[in-house]
Amino acid sequence: MKKNTDRVSEAYYDELGTEFGKKVRDRIHWILASSKGETILDVGCSQGLVSILLAREGKQVTGIDVLEDAINYAKEQLEQEEAPTRKHLELIHDNFVSHTFDTTFDCVIMGEILEHLSDPERFIEKAVTLLNPGGKLIITVPFGINDYFDHKHTYYVKDLYAFQTNELHLSEVKFLNGWVGALYEKDETLTNKPIDEAMLTELETALVQHERKYVKQLLALKEERDELKDSTEDKYLQEKMEKVRAQQELYQQYQAEENLLRNFDQLEEEIKSLRMKYNNLKSSKLGKLTTKYWKWRRKRSN
Repeated sequence: MKKNTDRVSEAYYDELGTEFGKKVRDRIHWILASSKGETILDVGCSQGLVSILLAREGKQVTGIDVLEDAINYAKEQLEQEEAPTRKHLELIHDNFVSHTFDTTFDCVIMGEILEHLSDPERFIEKAVTLLNPGGKLIITVPFGINDYFDHKHTYYVKDLYAFQTNELHLSEVKFLNGWVGALYEKDETLTNKPIDEAMLTELETALVQHERKYVKQLLALKEERDELKDSTEDKYLQEKMEKVRAQQELYQQYQAEENLLRNFDQLEEEIKSLRMKYNNLKSSKLGKLTTKYWKWRRKRSN
């Protein structure tokens, strides 16, 4: 079975690249700064990064995740922490919706989990029941299109506003380099916050940045394609020229052999003509007389 392997801890420490690491840190630090109160529940805590960082600050943190590998990784990381940090963090391997908690919390964090759920409202409703009055709910999700195999929802600002209820009210929206964060407050005396002009301005700015990223990627791919095309054409032209040169050499060799054969034929004809002339001369009266004369000369010299 293919699993969703979150590597946020490695990304945070630049192990997946410095540029990506900075984006991840911006998001994590916003979550940390928004985590008000002394008791924190980190839902879908994955590798335990946020939970550990909050526990280092002395907050009482509970991290829960349905993936055993993720919890085991988080526990290994926690073992490397100082004793006070270990004392402030409990890690649970279980399903958030079905798990029974024996306490409530000042803050509940849901970092990059709602996009994986077909019914995210169930998780939000459970989170609200676990919040103390005036408690905070922090949600972060990928902003816009993000076609990962386990993503079941695409989130824009209107979707975050839609999570408001009579007791859960959106107080802040933050655009975070490819992600969007939403901060909610549990308070039955408040009224739901509408989208205002300032929010629309932020949304449009974020959309431009989001689109610019994909435009840059498309331009880079086009440039790579053109370079590959030029390289292929150069290689084809070079191969073509090599083939032409080889054909020229073969033709020149063929011409040389033809000339040699032609010269040989001419020489053979000349030899044949000389042989005929010699035979004709030898058969003539003068030739016979000359032959007898030279035979006589040889006898005399002997």
